[in-house]
Amino acid sequence: MKQQTRLGRTLFTLAGLLVLGTTFSLAYNLLNPPRRWFPGDTPRLITVDDNGMASVTDSDNGVSRSVNAVKAWNGGGATVVSATAGTVAYGLGDNRSDLIFGDPAHICNGQCLAATTTGFYDSDQAGSCGGLDVVRITDSDVAFNLRYDYTTTGEPDGCSGEIFLESVVTHEIGHVIGLGHSGNGAALMAPSVSYCDNKMINSDDTAGRNELYNCSFSGGGDPPPGGCDLGQKGDSCTASSECCSGNCKGKSGRKTCK
Repeated sequence: MKQQTRLGRTLFTLAGLLVLGTTFSLAYNLLNPPRRWFPGDTPRLITVDDNGMASVTDSDNGVSRSVNAVKAWNGGGATVVSATAGTVAYGLGDNRSDLIFGDPAHICNGQCLAATTTGFYDSDQAGSCGGLDVVRITDSDVAFNLRYDYTTTGEPDGCSGEIFLESVVTHEIGHVIGLGHSGNGAALMAPSVSYCDNKMINSDDTAGRNELYNCSFSGGGDPPPGGCDLGQKGDSCTASSECCSGNCKGKSGRKTCK
């Protein structure tokens, strides 16, 4: 029998991952209340910790594959997220979405593999997505429990009693965009994962994404300038994670968002 490992829970609401044994059809769940990034906020920039995961021995400790794993949610007419590698600030509620290979806020303990903060949303900013009433997400971040060993598809020695980083990253970003845990054990958004099981997005997962994003949207508050809460082109910055473009360049003390 495969060992199964819990990926996470829900902080202030938090959310994360575990594997169920029974498979159902279209058993996805949305977070409650239903919430999403509003049109002016998408694609939501996720800054992936460029320090990487120490237990991963591919070419860059899993950074590039994690960036690609974030973007796996795009498709089917919906571009929901973007991703860049950079220095993360990991400040909860700071309107920046960071994925950190660590747990500075101590939100993922015990059997938790990774956890996503899902409680930052504005109930006063409401909209309708194909008839589904939604409120606006304002922040969401991902943290990892480093007591587990991870691997990626880029490791030359394959998997032996490890957890696929790509699968966990994509699962957690599902929470970032507004999905809860699925009752379909085959879905990526099921609440657990087995060792050496590189689960990917399936039809249950995309159905949940499409309900939130592949729809006719109406309502909502004014989007932030440029569709992002971070620095705009020409704004001063110290790190790429401070810019909507994910690109901060210039001489020390005079860097700007590009």
